[in-house]
Amino acid sequence: KTNRILEALLSGEHLTVALALQAYQVYALSQEVGRLRRLGWEVESKTVETPGAHVSEYWLTCEPIPEVGYVCGI
Repeated sequence: KTNRILEALLSGEHLTVALALQAYQVYALSQEVGRLRRLGWEVESKTVETPGAHVSEYWLTCEPIPEVGYVCGI
């Protein structure tokens, strides 16, 4: 599951719990994001307002660099 979330974030997606559940069948997005952060990924987040709730939105700020893969946090 963590790999699917990482791939989505690397492709530029911004994920909320609802989006992660719908697209990737991931119920505990915050736990997956925690795993990625412990692995060194700089996952950014903010609270967004949705109808009836405030939820966290997660994304990566990364640039693909052909020689090395990705450079994040730029």
